[in-house]
Amino acid sequence: MSSCNGNSTMKCRVADSICVRSIDGKSTFELQDVIECDSIPSELPEIATPEVASAYSHLHRISSYLPPLDPSIKVELLIGRDIPEIHHVQEQITGDKGEPFAQRLALGWVVIGEVCLGKVHAPNKISVRKTHVLNDGRCTTFPLCENNIEISDLKDDIFIRTTNDNKVGLSVEDRQFLSLMDTDFRKDDTGHWSAPLPFKQPKPPIPNNRSQAWKRAQILDTSLRKNQTKREHFMTFMEKVLNSGAAEIAPKVISRECWYLPLFGVYHHKKPDQIRGVFDSSAVYGDVSLNSLLMSGPDLTNNLVGILMRFRKNAIAITGDIEQMFYQFRVSNHHRDYLRFFWYQDNDFSKPLIEYRMTSHVFGNTPSPAVASYGLRQAVATSDEDVRAFVCNDFYVDDGLTSFTNKEQAIDLVKKTQNDLKT
Repeated sequence: MSSCNGNSTMKCRVADSICVRSIDGKSTFELQDVIECDSIPSELPEIATPEVASAYSHLHRISSYLPPLDPSIKVELLIGRDIPEIHHVQEQITGDKGEPFAQRLALGWVVIGEVCLGKVHAPNKISVRKTHVLNDGRCTTFPLCENNIEISDLKDDIFIRTTNDNKVGLSVEDRQFLSLMDTDFRKDDTGHWSAPLPFKQPKPPIPNNRSQAWKRAQILDTSLRKNQTKREHFMTFMEKVLNSGAAEIAPKVISRECWYLPLFGVYHHKKPDQIRGVFDSSAVYGDVSLNSLLMSGPDLTNNLVGILMRFRKNAIAITGDIEQMFYQFRVSNHHRDYLRFFWYQDNDFSKPLIEYRMTSHVFGNTPSPAVASYGLRQAVATSDEDVRAFVCNDFYVDDGLTSFTNKEQAIDLVKKTQNDLKT
């Protein structure tokens, strides 16, 4: 198929012996080799109606030749220039400069040009079409762009500064992420807040990378055998993870998709006696990584400068942090098999490596910060106003900073916040 975008090869069905007839029945044309396609883009407001013709004096006489618009009738056929006789102009009516004009073709009258009937044919939203080319071999889709542009007269407000001038707007993907959280973020049967993994849509088939994760687990095992201190630190870290319920022994996988996360450890330069286990969600297998399949979500982190400025405002200061914040938010049960990993049975280094899976959002997944920040706000949605203000405005990720004029207020806020975040 040739178009202004170049040549392309496509598979389709071809129909023949199809005829089209004008509304008055005077003209009939036989169409040869009609090609079937998946969808035909159509904009019903672009179709001329009797009201359009009646609105212009030079087109008034053809209004009776234009059928009323029936929104229930779909556009099912596009006739191209390969049948030129259908496009022969038999009569033309023109008006003044800038006004629409009409042409009579063999199949009837068409109106060409810009028309505006009290916004009936001129919507105040701009629709943008964009093309998605899928890498998994499925058909190209043409979804309607979800961004709306509000049009206003700029002559009065073009130089006015607002508080939103430097704020980055939400992307389409960010809106999809928030919509998913608004719908599926809830408390599970155990009383924990739970959220699904925010997969991009459409999600392609995911290969099984068990062999990759097993190889990485063997490498980590060798490293831990050579370094007793690192081994002890890692065992202590994983003991907290397992005892908190953030991980569980994985069930057998029969037919479901699954993904394995290689595990490695990192040290903070200020905490040489502690190691953090990181799940390598960026590990690539078969041109796919878990992070490449997930929406990262919007940046919900508060402005650090603002937090520090408010922290210095009063004499009585309080600070606090949420231990293992990501692990406080569970993963929906149907997504836990995408977080499988290898670790020692019963957290005993002398026992074999077996399969576990995370029940909580992990350090290493790109959406985990957004999920945790969203969840933290959701956890205090029904709390007192001072608790909501503290958590929503004075937390930087998992660290809270604020100040008061007297210690009674500070102690009261700390107790209420601790109590609300426990439930």
